[in-house]
Amino acid sequence: LLANAAYSCGRLDDANDAIQNVLKEGQSIEDKLDVYYVLVTLLMSSKRAEDAYSVCHEVLSQLDENIPASCDAQELAALLRKTNNVLNTMSDSELLGMKNMDSSDRLYSVLRFYSIMVVVAFFSKPQ
Repeated sequence: LLANAAYSCGRLDDANDAIQNVLKEGQSIEDKLDVYYVLVTLLMSSKRAEDAYSVCHEVLSQLDENIPASCDAQELAALLRKTNNVLNTMSDSELLGMKNMDSSDRLYSVLRFYSIMVVVAFFSKPQ
């Protein structure tokens, strides 16, 4: 909370100090997820996209996500088709009836870091 408040007020050094304290003292990855997210945001705003990407990669690895070094267009197209096929088999009522995620769900954290990682990757290498 302190890191987020300091970052929001533009006090980046204070935010970084609070972040480092939580990362040092936190017992588990779950203890550190919110502060890692603030760290990635701080790094992005400081034009340190490669560092932000590295932090996302590290967090996702700690959440047991295997991130390939590259993904070609065919693999991506196949993955999108598979996802589309699964969603097309579901009715509107099934989709609307799906359980909402909350921040305690592991999948919520995984998606949160993938989402910001995509933004970092796009703005650091937009071509």
